[in-house]
Amino acid sequence: MTGPGPVGARLMEVDRTGLQSDSAPVGPVRTCIGCRGRDSRSTLLRIVAVPVVVVALLDETPNGDKLAAVVFALAAVTDGLDGYIARSRGAITNFGKLMDPVADKLLITAALVSLVSLGRLAAWVAMVIIAREFAVTALRAVAAERGAVIAASWLGKVKTTLQIAAVFALIAVNPATLAVNLLVYAAVAITVISGA
Repeated sequence: MTGPGPVGARLMEVDRTGLQSDSAPVGPVRTCIGCRGRDSRSTLLRIVAVPVVVVALLDETPNGDKLAAVVFALAAVTDGLDGYIARSRGAITNFGKLMDPVADKLLITAALVSLVSLGRLAAWVAMVIIAREFAVTALRAVAAERGAVIAASWLGKVKTTLQIAAVFALIAVNPATLAVNLLVYAAVAITVISGA
């Protein structure tokens, strides 16, 4: 067991049965005790950002596009920063592994559906991205039931980055420029390739 880390979090070596062990097994699972609060707060903040983005886009909110773009960008940056900190400290929690992808998918899906309803994005683009996300989520759920974990590949990380950039650009730039449209098509292409 290691000592207290930043903000009082402790890391414990846990054997495959989930019991604390004096001698760490081969390939220990590191569980962060006390990290769940930070994990859940940032994840829940991203989930709360979803209706803010939707209302800012769909309601006639003054400077709604700017507000939606800022909130979307903050949620995306928080997600990336959170993941980096958790990985660098070995403080990845089960809650984070489960809920972070859900929060990401909610944010992306809500923004895509809002953009389609505003006529700023073709419906087929949103459907390709949303269908791929839910298909991969279902595949991961089936694999998890069988005891396998399908980790995100580097291609999946590129896909997520391009999707976030494309959605942000569509929110921030109205009407969309050629550069924004090319970014959207690149996001769709990598979404399809990474899901194949």
